[in-house]
Order: sequence, then C-alpha cells, then structure tokens
Amino acid sequence: MNKDVLRRVGFCSSLALTLLIMTLSWVSAEGKIGGNKSDILLLHVYPDALAANDKDEAVALVNVSDAAVDISGWGLSDTTDNLLKLTFPENTMLEAGASLWVTKDREMFKLHFGFDPDIGLGEMQGSWPGFSNSGDEVLLSNSAGVLMDALVYEGGGSADLTSSGAWEGEPLEFYELGAAEGQIFSRKIGENGLLVSDSNSAADWIQDKQDPIRGRRVAYPGWDLEQFANTVVVQQSAVLTVAIAPDNAYAAIDKLIQNSQESIWIETQTFESHDILESLKGALDRGVAVKILLEGGPPGGIDDSQRFNCFQLEQAGGECYAMVNESSERVFDRYTFLHAKFMIIDGKIGVIGSDNLSPNSWPADAKNDGTFGRRGVVLITDAAGVIGQLQTVFERDLDLANHHDITRWLPVETGLGLPVQTYIPQPYENGISYTVGFADAVSFEGDFEFEVIQSPENFMNPDSGLLRLLDDAGMGDTILVQQQYERLYWGSGKDPILDPNVRLAGYVGAARRGSQVRIMLDSYFDQPSNSAGNWATCDWVNGIAKVERLDMSCQIGNPTGLGIHNKMVLAEIDGRGYVHVGSINGSEQAAKGNREMALQVQSDEAYRYLETMFKSDFVIRTYLPSVLNMFETPADYPLISEVLYNPFGSTDGAEFVEIVNPSGSDIDISGYSLADAVTPDEFADLRRFPAGTKLGGNQIIVVAQQAVEFEAEFFKLPDFEILDSHPDVAELTDDLSWGDPATFLRLGNSGDVIFFRDAADRPVDVLVYGNKIVDGYPTCDATTVSGASLRRNPFNYDTDSCTDFEEWGSPTPGEAP
Repeated sequence: MNKDVLRRVGFCSSLALTLLIMTLSWVSAEGKIGGNKSDILLLHVYPDALAANDKDEAVALVNVSDAAVDISGWGLSDTTDNLLKLTFPENTMLEAGASLWVTKDREMFKLHFGFDPDIGLGEMQGSWPGFSNSGDEVLLSNSAGVLMDALVYEGGGSADLTSSGAWEGEPLEFYELGAAEGQIFSRKIGENGLLVSDSNSAADWIQDKQDPIRGRRVAYPGWDLEQFANTVVVQQSAVLTVAIAPDNAYAAIDKLIQNSQESIWIETQTFESHDILESLKGALDRGVAVKILLEGGPPGGIDDSQRFNCFQLEQAGGECYAMVNESSERVFDRYTFLHAKFMIIDGKIGVIGSDNLSPNSWPADAKNDGTFGRRGVVLITDAAGVIGQLQTVFERDLDLANHHDITRWLPVETGLGLPVQTYIPQPYENGISYTVGFADAVSFEGDFEFEVIQSPENFMNPDSGLLRLLDDAGMGDTILVQQQYERLYWGSGKDPILDPNVRLAGYVGAARRGSQVRIMLDSYFDQPSNSAGNWATCDWVNGIAKVERLDMSCQIGNPTGLGIHNKMVLAEIDGRGYVHVGSINGSEQAAKGNREMALQVQSDEAYRYLETMFKSDFVIRTYLPSVLNMFETPADYPLISEVLYNPFGSTDGAEFVEIVNPSGSDIDISGYSLADAVTPDEFADLRRFPAGTKLGGNQIIVVAQQAVEFEAEFFKLPDFEILDSHPDVAELTDDLSWGDPATFLRLGNSGDVIFFRDAADRPVDVLVYGNKIVDGYPTCDATTVSGASLRRNPFNYDTDSCTDFEEWGSPTPGEAP
C-alpha cells in the first residue's frame, strides 16, 4: 500500500493572487447515510479506462486519520440498492495517511499506470461495479453497509443520494483539457499538501469547473505525480552559463557535445538539426553513449529530417526513442505533448532551454556577418541538484520496463521509419538579416538558488516556481516577459476574468501592486485573427493598463527573423534578480497536460545579462511596429496620429495621413516612407520623405493626396502631398523599387493598410482597417460614415492595438486631440 497519499496525485493548483480561497485540512467526513464519521475517503476514481472493455478501471481510497483503520468487509458499489457489491478481504488495514488502489485487472492497471495496484479483483469478494463511462455513482460503505463517501459524475446520481446529503449539487464532469477516456477523478490537494475539506460535491475534485485555481485540472495514468508533486529547490555553488539563440546557443551546445566523455541524454520535442546530428555522431565515435527521447506526434508530424537524424544516430550506435500514441493498439502516450527541452551531459552538466534541436533555433552558420533564427535562451549548469532531477525525470519518461508508450526508432515503422529515398540534408543557409548582439555565451560562478519546475506535475503550485515569483512582486519591482505566446484565457469560456490564464493574471496582479511589467510576445507564429492569441492578449493587457494607469505594456515582435520561441520570465524583486527559462508556453495545456521543464534561478548577473537582451529586442521591436506602450511619459518615436481615407465628395484628393512626434526631441525622417504596399512586388505604392526632413519635438506633419483638394476641404495647406497639385507643397518621392509606377498612394474606402517605415524599411507604425488583412497586425474597424477619420487618442500613447484609434466625425489635420 502507498504510505504517501499526498504524492500519488500531487496537485496544488491554486494561485496565491487569487480568485478563490479554500480551507485546507485533513478531513474526517461525516457519513452521508447513517451519520457515522468517516476517516476513509475516495481519493481517485478511474471510470473510463484506457484498456479494452475498461479492464483497468480502478478506485483509490485514503485514510485521513492519524490511526490505522481496518477496512475488511468495506464495500464499493455503483448503486445504493447493493452497497456491498464488492468488498475488501479480511485483514485489510489502511495505515494512517496511506492510500491504496484497487482495480478490476492487475495486469492492465500496471500496463497503463506503470506500477502495481495494491489489490486486484481476484482478491476481493463480489463483483466489480462496472462504472459507466457516461455517468455513474461511486459509493464507499463500511462493513455494516453504511455509506461513508460518494462521487457522482457526468450523468449519474440518484434521489436518495441527494436527499440524504451524500452528494450535493451537479455531478462532477470530466474536464475538457484532455480526453474523458483515461481521465482520473482526483481530490484536490491544498497548498500545504493536505486534502481540502470534504463538501460532498464537485468542489472537492480537481475537475471542478467552478474553481479556476485548484480545479480545472486533469490526471492520467502514467503520470509520476507521486515523485514530482513538488518543485526541487537547491542552494549550491555552481557555474551558470546563459546562451542566447540564435546568437550563440549553437556554439555553446556544440561545445558541450564536443567535450562530452561518457554520456549524452536528450529529451526534446523534435530533432531536425543535421549539424547537431554530426556532433552527436562524433561523440559516438569517441565512445560516448547517446540517448534521445522525442515526441512521437508533434504538430505537423515527424518529418524526413527527423527520420534521417534518428536513422543516422542509430546507425552510428546511438539510441533514438519516441513517446507515441497508437489508439488502435490501445497505446496512449502519457502526455498530450512531450514538449520539454533538456539535456544531461556526462551526468555532470544540465541544459534546460526554450528550443528544440532545430537549425531554425540553433543555426550553425557563421555569425560575423549576421544570422537569422528564433529568439530563445538556454541555461547550462553543473549544479548537482539540478542534474539529479533532470536525470530522474529522463529515467521516468524513458522507462521501458514500466511504460509501453515508448518505441525505439526502427526503419520499418510507419511514422518513425526511413525518410523518402530522395531526401538529402541541405546545409543551413548563412543568415545575415539579424545582426548578432551576443557573440558568446556568458558564464557566472557563485552560490545560486535553483528551482526545477515541470509540467504536468508541479508548475501550477502557487507556493513555488513562477507563480510564487509573480505573487511576490510588488511596488518598485520589475517583471519582463518574453514568450512565444500567452493565451488570453484558459478553458472554453473565452473570458480572461472568468477563465483566467493564471500566468497572465500573475503579470497583471504584479502591475496592480506597483511593479513595472513588460510583456513581449511573438508575431511570427501568431495569427491576429486568433481570439485567444497574442494580439488579443496584448489588446486586453494594454487596455487594462490604459484604464488603470498601470506601468504595464504588452507588445508583439519578431526581433531575430524567425519568431520568438523563448519561454522566459525575468523578475527583479526587492533588488534581487531571478531568471525563469524553459519550455513552458502560456497555454493551459503547457501548464497542466504536457511534459515541460523549466529552470528558475536567483542570479543578479544572469538577470542583468538577459535584461540587456530583452531591452535590445524592445529597441528592435520599435520598428515592428511601435513599442514602449503606456508609459507614464509619451512615446518617444513618431506615430500615425490621424487618417482620413474616405473624405466627402466624389474624389479622394483630400485624403490625408497625419504623423506626430510625441517626444521632445527632433527626429530626422529623411528617407522614411508612407505606403499601402506590404511587399515591394504588389500593385501598391511607397513614397519617401525627401532628404533633410525633420520632425520637431511635439510637431505634427500632414501628407495629403492632393494639396489643392485638401485646402478646399480644410482651408489650409498640408505639409506634403502625393500628387503634384500645388506649387507651394513639396511632394513625397515615389520609390520605383516598390509597387507599380502606374499607381500612386491612395487608400481604399473598404479597407487598406498604412505603413510608416524608417529609412531601412522597418515598420515604425502600422494601421490596418476595414476588410484588409495583413499578417502580424490587428485589423481595426472601418469608419461608419464618409468624412470621418481614424484618430489616435491620446495622440502620444501606443498600445499596438485598435483601442488606440477612435472614429472622429470632424477631422482635425495638424492638431492633436
């Protein structure tokens, strides 16, 4: 029997900043029928089992008292008409604080759970209740036939249960994060590791949909919740190396592989890099043992580059495995995705990062002339406590003896077999578009506090890891977030308040307590039309910041060319710097259902180094489009401040675009451009400001399509015009390398885009409206009447969202609102 009940489930899914507070205690529940006090409760119920015909159905009990209890003759049933349908054998003692699993089929249970049950059906007396997948009641009674505990789920329940108080409210439902099949109903565990009080309702269980903190969770067979319920915290003297992608991460990892002597263990979602493959083959030639565990069903499937790499690795003497899901064979992978990215070198060096073994993330090209790739971070350390936890997780995940969802690469297997015969690895092209800012990885030596955090077991613990760090942030502290994505909400309710992304709630909570919060999310992978995507998240965050006047902003960017793949949170709290880096994205699935890994470390030096990277990306992001949103001071870069695209009259000659410089300093905008062209080859136009054009501090300039018609409408001349119509107004220069000489810059009434670019053709500010769709930018509502403009209000703030602009019925070119 398992003596450590609290670790068998191990969920601590509340959040200290919190929407809900629950009372925690060891519970001694009042008997629901008969009025007796029960020290024995249902702990887990596994009704819709993975094995064929639900052979591995199982129930776990827990003794919440401080003394052993004899449960000989106690019964399990699914009907109040026969509470002793299945009874426990003689001399069955359940020790204080212990739990036990009883199952219909020992062999099938072991196959899916990875450990032996305590009692099988053959040792019990009576017949297995057979819990219905569509809904039933699970009843625990004492040897006298008095009902002591009950669970009603899905379509189950009976009048005598509700009338007696044995069950209250609606039945418990499977949570929607994962499939119902295989999902284990489990009691909630509180922050101090104790069960929450028994209320005889759905509120006691982790699937509780009314509880966004401890509820809305899932559990599945094979999860190592017993061992990994808590994060691992170690204080050790160590070396901490920080590598940055795409700048120097490949060189740092390649060096580790080249210097390896005994073993290399890798757990990652995908393995596409042929350069890393060659380094691993070199290690194998030196006698180094190499094992790699991959996700068997990544988004988009396993491609030929991975098949080639696994084939080559195996041919060279390495071992390549994948965690697979073959439902037709009743094989189910433990996690929705194996998404962790970590390595162990010689059992002495641990590597945790944000990126897969991909040439896009770790390009092997020469960096002296620039590069091109995905922004990410890797932490490398020799801290023994960190390495020990990584080894333990790797051994549990690649546990061939106890889990059957692992397959070794074989050339005859569909999906994991050979690449197509015509496949030839292509060398990674030399990227030059991103100027490397961090030529070498940086190492720090000292006494560090490390914390190893992982999903699905312990990321959601509110008193540890990232959630604790965010909850600690207050007045004068700083939170810097660079993530591939942060979902606007978790769950299906689509409401960021009722269905919160607890990470996002943590950022907002820190800002409300007086912290400076900056959030930078990816634009490369994200779709502006995604209602829970990065654009929506930034709109929501910036809206809150604007209304509440918080020192918080959210921005979209692509600083290194192939997107932000980072999963990084930096925090400076009470003057101490913290770094959180790993594979954990801002989705509910990442927090609760994937295999993920992150390392959190207190290091002022590492914080400052990565803060520099973050701020340099912010500077680059100024051009993709504007950033530095919602500061208490105005933006310090030019903005599109008003646009009239559908003026009164039969012609559009009075169209105008207004540009404002909200800073107090002059800005040289020579060579800057206005365009409705997204790319140089489309039928659109780009016009440049002439040499010597200065935009003074707090100055506004107006560019009209035709100065004559603009003057007739507004009784004054614009600063520039597109078409030559007035001798006193300078024209913008037509750049013939963009668009078609046969057209000119004119804005569509039903929808269009206005790009304001710098002299290097990097977007400074962008406005998309109406029916126009431009990848990477939100589309704002068109005006509802002719003669109305889209006006930025306030004119000197930029949140990169449509909330910046309002429809204005009386355009005021040249005047700030």
